[in-house]
Amino acid sequence: MFKKLRTYCAAICVLVFVGMPQSHALLLSATPSDTDINVGDVVSISVQIEGLNSPGAPSLGAFDINLGFDNSLLQFSDIRFGNGLDAGLFGSLSSHSPNLSVLNAFEVSFESFADLSALQPASFELFEADFEAIATGDAVFDVVPPTLLSLAGGGALSVTGATGANVSIIKATNPSSSSIPEPSVMLLMCLGLLACRKSIKS
Repeated sequence: MFKKLRTYCAAICVLVFVGMPQSHALLLSATPSDTDINVGDVVSISVQIEGLNSPGAPSLGAFDINLGFDNSLLQFSDIRFGNGLDAGLFGSLSSHSPNLSVLNAFEVSFESFADLSALQPASFELFEADFEAIATGDAVFDVVPPTLLSLAGGGALSVTGATGANVSIIKATNPSSSSIPEPSVMLLMCLGLLACRKSIKS
C-alpha cells in the first residue's frame, strides 16, 4: 500500500514537471558535519534547499532526491527528515531507500497550499543522513539526477545548481607514547636502592 502511494505521488511530480513551465530557480546543497573523520566515525550530511519565497509562493510540496556516495568508503546508517513540508496540521509522508551508492529520499506534503506558503521558510533542510566511515579515502557526496521537485498547489520547480560535499577519511590514530603511564617515583627509588645494594656487595 505504501509503495503504491509513493509511486502515485512520484507520478504526480513527473506529470507536474512535464506539463508545467519551470519558472522558479532553486539551489540544492549537501553539507557535511565534519570534513575530516577517522575510520569508524559517523558523518552527517545535511541536504538543504534555497531560493523559495517566505511568506508566499513558490513553496515546496514534494521532493524525490538522490544523494550519491562512495559505498566502498561509507555505509549508510540513518536518516532524519526536516519539517519544511510539515506545517503541523496534516503532516507529510516520507521514505528513504539506500541502494548501493545512492540514497533516495522522498517526501510529499499533505498541508494546504495556503499553509505552506505562509509557514514554509525560504531555505530549510530537506533531510540529514548519517554515514559510517569504513575505509580510508576522499569521500564525495553529490545530488545526482533524476531530481523531482513539485510546487505546493501544482507547478514545477527547476534546480539551477547543486553543490556536493567532500569528506577526508583517515585511519583511527594509535595511542601516543605519551599516554603510556610512566613508572612511579616509589618504583624508581626502589630500583635505585637495589642497584646501590648490588654495587656494595660486589
